[in-house]
Amino acid sequence: MEKRHGLKRLTLLLLVTVLMTALAACSNGNSGTSNGSATTPAETNQPSDGNSTAAPVETEAPKPVEVEVFKVGSGATLPEEDFVKDEILKATNVNMNLSLPANKDDMKNQLNTRVAAANFPDVMELPDKSMFEQYEDSNLLLDLTPYLDQLSNAIAFVGENNVKKGTIDGKVYAIVKEPNPTASNFWVRKDWLDHLKLEVPTTAEQLLQTAIAFREDDPDGNGKKDTYGVSGIGGAGVVGNFQGIFSAFGSTGAWNTFSIENNQLINGLYDSRTKDALEFVKKFFDAGVVDPDLLVNKNYDRIYQGFSGIVFTDWSQMAKDDKITAMKSANPNAEWVQLGALKGPDGTQFAGNNDIGRTSGYVTLPKSLEKNPEKLEAVLKLINYIGSDEGLRLVQFGIEDRHYTLDGDKVVATELMGKEAGYVWPYQIIGRPELTYLKVKFAKQGAEIDTGINQPRIEIYNSFISIPEGFSGVDADKFAQEEVTKFVYGKRPLGEYDDFLKTLDETFKNHMLVDAAEAQLKELGYLK
Repeated sequence: MEKRHGLKRLTLLLLVTVLMTALAACSNGNSGTSNGSATTPAETNQPSDGNSTAAPVETEAPKPVEVEVFKVGSGATLPEEDFVKDEILKATNVNMNLSLPANKDDMKNQLNTRVAAANFPDVMELPDKSMFEQYEDSNLLLDLTPYLDQLSNAIAFVGENNVKKGTIDGKVYAIVKEPNPTASNFWVRKDWLDHLKLEVPTTAEQLLQTAIAFREDDPDGNGKKDTYGVSGIGGAGVVGNFQGIFSAFGSTGAWNTFSIENNQLINGLYDSRTKDALEFVKKFFDAGVVDPDLLVNKNYDRIYQGFSGIVFTDWSQMAKDDKITAMKSANPNAEWVQLGALKGPDGTQFAGNNDIGRTSGYVTLPKSLEKNPEKLEAVLKLINYIGSDEGLRLVQFGIEDRHYTLDGDKVVATELMGKEAGYVWPYQIIGRPELTYLKVKFAKQGAEIDTGINQPRIEIYNSFISIPEGFSGVDADKFAQEEVTKFVYGKRPLGEYDDFLKTLDETFKNHMLVDAAEAQLKELGYLK
């Protein structure tokens, strides 16, 4: 009898269990939502009256993927309340962390140290071709060719030509950023010209005479001989600070620069016009009109403070609001005017050089990402988002309807763009459409930007050329610039220029670079 009652209880228990399982299965089968939200019905053992609904329970959102981007920061600082980082996180579920070494040398040193320790950033923006080729040759870079579909926005933005620049042996190893347009020109103190009743110089000779007047004739009217003609920054060297003079003579400068004329390869150091230009530049130094600290200046402060009245630089150093404020605080009457390309003695008229193969950086991924598919997918998603219309506008201008509005396709800046979105440029990891960007961000400077960018320049091909094995470009360049400096400062007679070239070839094997350049430019089709 007890066995029979026990069997009944067991049967009843099994029946209840089966019914509960069936009810749960039915409930689960009807719980899908059309919007794909991640919810599941709450389990219940209460009897249904046909009208009850399951209470949704939210599942945990996927954790953001941490992605480190390593690039030159040029002194950039990011705010604690970083709306760009927040918006990228919302759009991609990627927490983008920027590591920003101060300059190119710091970047190279830090990255090489990390690579040696196998501590790779997730994205590496390599600053030049030599470093890009070195890393690829060392098998450190991920071949992006299989992932181009996942980078479609970024690839479409940078364009086919820049994809080619990131290709080695038929494989894409970098997304190459479009370079900033070349915009350097000579700038002159217009208020000093007016005070001395001088015309705006248009030739190399007129610029020399203006520089002499700025030194000798008290252009600021303070009764003291405390002004100079020409100043600049030490990092540009003699050639960089007088680049507009060299180009007025038709020379690309006393550098290893490569141009092509009538299908002939011309190296700036060996160009006969370079020696002529050096003789003319030396006149500035002989006349004592050059800032004595030219080669040690780390910035343009002496220009802003009214120490000198001529400089070769671009609009960003002379026309931005903060630069004008610095000038006006030192002298409320300070007014600078940008010159066009100067004419040389034979009518040649160029404003420096333009390297047509130049880039702003090589965006690469470490090969080690192959071992972390989840991280790799996040990195590709991040880059492709920043290459989209939405992402590009974010990293250039900020948040729509706060920092800018859209008038059709035209971006119109609000007052808040200048106040809140000035820091955003480090997030432009695949570059930006430069002219569009500048015209929006610096609308007041539009005329100066156009003047700077639209000058005639000598085309050079340096960025297409790989340094040949066995040639030390650093040593050769160091020697060349030291000797050029001696020539213009009168420490070595210009009559020894040919001897200088002989030493450059025999001791530093500079001919190796020239030969390599010719072979490579023929292979690329620029020389026949």
